[in-house]
Amino acid sequence: MKKRPPLDRSRTGMWAAMRKRQTFRPRDIAFDSGATPDAVQTYIRGLAAAGIIECIERDPPRYSIYQIVHDEGAEAPRVDIRGRRCTRGARREQVVAALRVLGGPVGAEELALVASTDAAPVSAAYAAAICRKLSAAGAVRVVEGARARRWVWMPGAAERAGL
Repeated sequence: MKKRPPLDRSRTGMWAAMRKRQTFRPRDIAFDSGATPDAVQTYIRGLAAAGIIECIERDPPRYSIYQIVHDEGAEAPRVDIRGRRCTRGARREQVVAALRVLGGPVGAEELALVASTDAAPVSAAYAAAICRKLSAAGAVRVVEGARARRWVWMPGAAERAGL
């Protein structure tokens, strides 16, 4: 018997299941992603309020059929239940992504410069704070001998640290 791959219960997993199906019911997304039906329903309400998906056939809410109207790519849209865009955690994700991309020893100033976007700017102090937390978790290490602190991403360590 084939072993099923591990499920992604996050909004990323729900969004991936929605993109794969194009038209879907909430229960289909719950099954495909492993998320709870309540979590799926909450995310669907937010996406519908934001105009990203629309209901094309109304039955009782659990059996309504939805379709994606505006596909925003592989990254799951961050919306609250009212459809407003959320940026919570975006800066932290930007810092981690920048560390992965840069790969080599990097200081807080250059990390902040690479990780910053117009929507979510990152300061050097914030980048350094995130690096200290990642260092404590074992995902990055401090380069020895550097006057100013410099960090190096440890491939595979993030998965072990739960990031």
